[in-house]
Amino acid sequence: MLVSGIDIGLLFPAMALAIQASASLKKIAIAAAMFTFFRCFVQTIGVAIGGFMFQNRMAANLRSHPALASPASSYSLDVVSLLRCINAKPNSDPAKPILQTALSHSIRPIWALMCGLAGLALTSTIFIKHYDLNQALTTGQGFHGQEKKKVPKTAAAAVLPAAVLRDDKNADEISGDVSHDSPTAMAEARASKVD
Repeated sequence: MLVSGIDIGLLFPAMALAIQASASLKKIAIAAAMFTFFRCFVQTIGVAIGGFMFQNRMAANLRSHPALASPASSYSLDVVSLLRCINAKPNSDPAKPILQTALSHSIRPIWALMCGLAGLALTSTIFIKHYDLNQALTTGQGFHGQEKKKVPKTAAAAVLPAAVLRDDKNADEISGDVSHDSPTAMAEARASKVD
């Protein structure tokens, strides 16, 4: 399990990064999502094909022995139960070596198919183009290429309180930070000015 975990841990991120490097900047997210989708989809198909091959080969191997022909179908459907059955049988039982041989002969075609696919994948790496992940990020978000817009005075007058828009001689009469004053404090300041 440790070896397969290390192999998968090295393989999957490398493939995901290679897929992202080959995609255009606008389609990187789509490429990453499609990689995950197709990886899961093909794994499902691979498990189904492998299970189909194993069950058919196991049933055929067990039917070739007359003593095991009747339970051949049930043994071939549940490999976990078959392994428990093989381990539970004593070494003196004549059916144990037959079951072990049938099991190993049933796995051989799957192993051969996977080795052939791995060889084909290795050969196809010769034709893979080189891509670089060191690409400049271009995005439609942020302030790049956008100029700051000036707010017209009429719009500012509608939004800002009157005390902020007063001229300097009137602003001196209001003490403290005007931005934090309440509307009632500003109204009191105006009323005191009128008196």
